[in-house]
Amino acid sequence: MSPAHAGMDPLRSIPSVATGYGPTCTRKVRNAVKAAIVSQFKPTAVTKARELIEKGDIVAIRAPHR
Repeated sequence: MSPAHAGMDPLRSIPSVATGYGPTCTRKVRNAVKAAIVSQFKPTAVTKARELIEKGDIVAIRAPHR
């Protein structure tokens, strides 16, 4: 076990073992991926898209990948 992982509990849940990340790290990775995708668009486009989603003018046609 590396010093960075010393004292940490091993992963036990099926999703955590499958991904190799616990819930906190999974959330951090997911947020980083979202930020990387959003950074490819102009801020005004992101704002407009978020507004349309909130109003229900845009709806998901398929489930997001997990």
